[in-house]
Amino acid sequence: MGCKPVVWTGLDSCEKLWDKVAALIATDIGTVFTDAEFISETKLHEILAAIATGMSGNVLDIRRGYENNTADPVVEESNLGISEITDNPLPQLVGYLQVSLAEQQALLQIDAQSFDFPLQLKDGTRIGTMKSDGTIKGLRGKIYIRRNLPMADTKQQSYKIFVFFSSIREFENLVSADSEQSVDDIRMLVPVGLSQTITVPYIIGTGIIRVKVLKRGSGTPLLGLTATDFTIIKTNASDPGVTAATEIGFGEYDLTVEKDIGTTPVPFVLLEYADIQATDDDVTYYIYASNLIKAQP
Repeated sequence: MGCKPVVWTGLDSCEKLWDKVAALIATDIGTVFTDAEFISETKLHEILAAIATGMSGNVLDIRRGYENNTADPVVEESNLGISEITDNPLPQLVGYLQVSLAEQQALLQIDAQSFDFPLQLKDGTRIGTMKSDGTIKGLRGKIYIRRNLPMADTKQQSYKIFVFFSSIREFENLVSADSEQSVDDIRMLVPVGLSQTITVPYIIGTGIIRVKVLKRGSGTPLLGLTATDFTIIKTNASDPGVTAATEIGFGEYDLTVEKDIGTTPVPFVLLEYADIQATDDDVTYYIYASNLIKAQP
């Protein structure tokens, strides 16, 4: 790589240091912002919970602590005493999530996957990177979720994540803006987590599977769901759907899951399946969202 022409750009009177990182906002790759959208609560709410576009992000709260684990540059010295930096390691972060075990288990689905991470600092500053087209995105990185035994000491480090960023160039084009939002503010935009479990497996012939839907952490049953609140996310069956949901009580529902619902609905046969998510909403945004369960004979 050749050297760039030097263009002196002057100095500003502001000498403020950055605050600490309080959260990473995990967004799907390809998520971009205009200048106004980057600090907009409305845009962030859309990413985290909008029904129209689907949930495409989450907030990773690391206020229990983090470490900047980026290695120092590689410095080589010649036998004539000349020192040069010959490599700049990619930035990396170790964070300790402010969650419970149930939340960590729900997050395991994102393990070893890449996202674009806008960084939310303690003082409300939001950090991203500028693309060549003038839009802003998060910093590209791959996340790993640590599985571990309960901590004997340093309990705040129980739920550990590693984030390995993938581009030095993105750190050369950083953008910072005051979002005027705290981590608690943006956490409030995320749907409440639900724990969905199977209590009676899928019954061949009837197409009925019984599930229990509880608010994650508290274990409070979520009542009043209907068939439209159970969405098939992934399947290998033809034209499948949840055609009925009968509330049993205490958060349990009998779901009728069938295929060919546009013609003559019939139950699944062996090897057919559907991954189902339970949600509840206020018409515009999701208020609750669960993990997936697999309906399969």
